Amino acid sequence: MKYVLNLVALAVIGLVIFGVMRFKKSDAYYTYRQKLDDITSEGSEYLEVKKHNIKMDYGPGRDRPITFVKRETLLREYLPMVFGHFSDEEWKNFWEIVYKPVPKKKGDYRVKQYRSHSEIESILRRAYPNPFTYLKPEHWKVFWKIVEGEYD
Repeated sequence: MKYVLNLVALAVIGLVIFGVMRFKKSDAYYTYRQKLDDITSEGSEYLEVKKHNIKMDYGPGRDRPITFVKRETLLREYLPMVFGHFSDEEWKNFWEIVYKPVPKKKGDYRVKQYRSHSEIESILRRAYPNPFTYLKPEHWKVFWKIVEGEYD
């Protein structure tokens, strides 16, 4: 009886191995493998997006200075018609446009990214058409040097 039970176990193991080998040669295996790869790639992409968003929240790529006083003063001098009468709330909104990451659609997920210079420029042109619509590229260079603190 002891040997019969062992022979049955070996036969079952042999059938399982034979079944796996046959399955691996079949078309169903490749369909299964493709679905499994899709699921794992979606899962890894989801985790990468979550990791990126957390990194953007806790370790921003654009370092916000402790205070914007010097930059605000330089901007008031450079463009007094816009920044001369800015309230504290308007300054807060302006600096959020520059420094706050925004979620952007990337595939099926929303990834936090900083706005590019051109995106910020178009937002400022819409919000304050006079004088931002009249600025030339060399004016924008000076503006960005002030905003990014290169004149500090």
